[in-house]
Amino acid sequence: MPEVPVGYAYGNTIEAGDRYWKRMAEPLPDGYTEAPALAIKEIGVRIPWRGTGAARRIHDGLLRRRPEERVTLLVNPLAGDGKVQRLYETWGYQAFNVQQPSPDSPRLTAMIRPIH
Repeated sequence: MPEVPVGYAYGNTIEAGDRYWKRMAEPLPDGYTEAPALAIKEIGVRIPWRGTGAARRIHDGLLRRRPEERVTLLVNPLAGDGKVQRLYETWGYQAFNVQQPSPDSPRLTAMIRPIH
């Protein structure tokens, strides 16, 4: 039987002045964006592996050797009736702001946590 990927995660480093920070609905405290952060763009797991801890292992693998001190992500607070946001909270993320990337998109909760 061939090996198949169970999921993926990707992100990019964001610096001060990045549009990611500028899209926040509420002003950020002075100095909040001075240190680079990793912005996770997406985490996906194939259906047979959902609920097995695969997403957390993929997430942790992505963070393992990152030089940034913090990681941030956006989550739709309505996804899974709030289940997805609650899952990220168990991983140590805390909500700190909201974004609405476009007029047609939902308001997303911005979450952040230390990497190490």
